[in-house]
Amino acid sequence: MPLTSDQKRERQRLATQRWRKANPDRAKESKRVYNAANRKKLRASRKAYYAAHKEDEAKRNRLYRETHPEYDRLWQETHKESVRLRVRAYAIANPDVHRATMGRRRAQKLGAVATLTAAQWKAIVVAYKGRCAYCGKKPQKITQDHVLALARGGHHTAENVVPACMPCNFRKHTGLPPLIPPLRLLL
Repeated sequence: MPLTSDQKRERQRLATQRWRKANPDRAKESKRVYNAANRKKLRASRKAYYAAHKEDEAKRNRLYRETHPEYDRLWQETHKESVRLRVRAYAIANPDVHRATMGRRRAQKLGAVATLTAAQWKAIVVAYKGRCAYCGKKPQKITQDHVLALARGGHHTAENVVPACMPCNFRKHTGLPPLIPPLRLLL
């Protein structure tokens, strides 16, 4: 009785498997040559698979990172430059989000409460119409000023942050504000 196509395929698969076990070096070299010759085809295939199984792959990747944190740290250590470039590109593309993240991080390092979000910061700037809370000027670059400085026990919250021009912010430094910004009470 002749073999079906499925049986022939299975027979060929087993023969290939036996050959690979018997000739590991030649199998490895053969795979390397094939991968080099078909790089674009393989990449497209992996992308298509990932797109079709995005949730499963994301879950698998997340689980792996959680169970193997040492590999994530090792990867970041060995790819410092690419990580730095990626963070820099994100910061340029999303300056408000990056500024809010860095402000929260700085506050947390000092042990302060850090709840100010990028959306809250935008709302504060809009409430002040893009003007400095102290001098009333409309600067090109507005900075976040903590009314009660983080160094004096202030928090990184919407109630404690006001927009300020650089000269006013630098002049105040960690001291008390020249006057309490009137809009601060509205937020």
